[in-house]
Amino acid sequence: MSTLPAVIERPVPAISRYDNAQIIRTIKETDAKNASDAQLRMFLEVCKRTGLDPFLKEIWYVADMGIIMAGRDGYLRVANENPQ
Repeated sequence: MSTLPAVIERPVPAISRYDNAQIIRTIKETDAKNASDAQLRMFLEVCKRTGLDPFLKEIWYVADMGIIMAGRDGYLRVANENPQ
């Protein structure tokens, strides 16, 4: 029986680029298009906590399905950062 590795939660810096209004607006108009304000806040928090970058297409919000998806590049980066 295989077990999944624990998710590595990265420390969130006191000041993040996700606190910048222009960055938030850009994400809302591109990667999180049609997301409500609450959904956008959740998406940004997931980006902060996981360290995945929506600008590099590592993660995005799918409004039609109401889900946050990590892309192949996001999975690869996380896997390559893991010492195992």
